Amino acid sequence: MEYALSQDTCERGTCLRQFTFGHFLPRSVFTTKYEVIPYQCATECQLRRQRCKSFNYRRSALSCQLCEEDSGPGGINLQPKAGTDHSNINTWRNIPVGHCKEINCSWTERCDSSKADSQSACVMT
Repeated sequence: MEYALSQDTCERGTCLRQFTFGHFLPRSVFTTKYEVIPYQCATECQLRRQRCKSFNYRRSALSCQLCEEDSGPGGINLQPKAGTDHSNINTWRNIPVGHCKEINCSWTERCDSSKADSQSACVMT
């Protein structure tokens, strides 16, 4: 199954302009997430904002690679790859990360806002 990006798949139709289609960042990948949609990739990246600067999304595999670097000026660091799209996290707005918005976790942690007492905390990944 391949995930198709369209106006309907993005909240208020805003995520299409956030991707460089058919390109990926070949280096600086620090983790891969599976069975996710692009919005979930952006959220995962935002929860690791000290480390995550961008992500590659493979439509056919419904997976994303979180990257420590962004695409660079004018996408200079990107390489062509059919079926894979790249997005810099700084182009995403209004990602609902709750109290994690104010927390900066270390490079080896991610923010977890799923605590029952509404407290957010950094947890090892």
